[in-house]
Order: sequence, then C-alpha cells, then structure tokens
Amino acid sequence: MMVNSIRAEWTKLASTKSFAWTSILIVVLSWAFAALMGWGSKTALDSMDPEDMTDVPKIDAVAAIQGFELFGVMVIIIMATLLVTTEYRFKTINETIMMTPKRPIIAISKTIVYGLVAVVLSFFSTITSVLVFKSLAGDYGSEMKVLSGSSARVYVTTAVGALLVVVMAVGVAFIVRQTAGAIAIILLWKLVLEDLITLIPKVGKNIKGYRPFTNLSAWVSDAKLDGAPWGTTGSIIYFAVWALVLFAIGVAVFVKRDA
Repeated sequence: MMVNSIRAEWTKLASTKSFAWTSILIVVLSWAFAALMGWGSKTALDSMDPEDMTDVPKIDAVAAIQGFELFGVMVIIIMATLLVTTEYRFKTINETIMMTPKRPIIAISKTIVYGLVAVVLSFFSTITSVLVFKSLAGDYGSEMKVLSGSSARVYVTTAVGALLVVVMAVGVAFIVRQTAGAIAIILLWKLVLEDLITLIPKVGKNIKGYRPFTNLSAWVSDAKLDGAPWGTTGSIIYFAVWALVLFAIGVAVFVKRDA
C-alpha cells in the first residue's frame, strides 16, 4: 500500500505545472544570489575600501548557498504545504482516502515524495551555486574547493534541513488545511517571529537559543548558536524534534478529523 501511495503522490505532483516552475525557480534564485554574492565580494575586495571590505562575508560554501537558504527553502515550504492543502481546496482528499484508507500512509507518502524532491533540489542548487559563486569571485574564490570536506558538509546539512522543513510544512498543512493560513504561519515564524521574540526585554535573551529555524541555520553554517545549551549537532536534533512533533500532530488531526 505504501509503494502504491508514493507512486500516486508522485504522479499527482509531477503532473502539475507548478512543480516544474517552482523547481526551476528554486535553482534560478539560488544561482542569482550566488552570482550577486560572488560578484559583490570581488568588487568590494578589489576596491580596497576598508568600509566595503568589512561587509564581505567569508569566501566559502556557506556564503555561496545563501540564495537557497533564503529563497529556495521558502519555495519548498510553499510547495510542501500545497501538496496537502490543494487536496482540501479542490475536494480531492476524499478520493485519496478512498484509494488509501490508512491516512497516516497518505501523510507519510506526501512527505517522502516531496522530501526526496527537496533533497535533490538542495544538492543540485547548492553545488551549482558554489560553482557560480567561485567563478564570479575571481582570484578570491580560487581557494574554494567545490568538493572539499567543508563544502560537502554544507551540501549535506542543507539537504537534511530541506527534508526536515518538508516534514514540518506537511504537518502544519494537515493541522490548518488552508493554504494561506498554513504558509503564513510557517513563513512568519521563520522570517519575523524568531527575530521579534529576541526584542522582548529579559525574556528574549533567555529564549533566543531555542528558536527552531535559527537552530537550523546554525547547523548549516556549523556555528554554535548564542544562548543555546548545545552545539551544532544539538541544533539539528532540536529542529528535527520540532518538525517531527508538528508532523505527528498533523497526522493525528488528519486521522481523527473528517475530510
């Protein structure tokens, strides 16, 4: 049943125009930002202006893949959410349940299908982004190794993060069941809420190390998060717990609630 469900979910996903366009968009946005970062870094360093030079990030894979981290992950969140909410919008969820009566299998199948897509897009986007960054950074990027141990770590950590983001998004989508609401919750959480809570007097400094998406970023960049009682490995475990708990809640709601 699981294999058939996965096959059905893949067929539904691959048959939509939005799947192809959003996949291309993820890659293009990743390349565009890598190009800007590489060109900008070279221009700033060539200028020999101390003020400009202080704005240049470390020339490494982490800087090169920021386009995927900033924009690609947002598109993945949107697509993973739509994988669920679109079925409710067009009332096809009942047909899906009739074909696969065991509802947890439906949720797991959706997660596996787009999770694997996200992993593939992550690897392709990040590796090629490093190539783009390196080519436009000129001599400053000459020491960057596309397949070095440090670069490989960035590719793997980013892919793991993309997979877990899909797990979280699918869970939230099953809880909310409405596209705009589910997407707004995750994106506002990621882009706004985690920064805002640090501004709360006294409370902010005590909880800044416990922000899920900030912990995910710390894992990718291999930097210990200020205020967190763990290192980078603890950061990804912490984010994974958030993702799995939300997914479990989403599945539980899906099982108990009428379609």
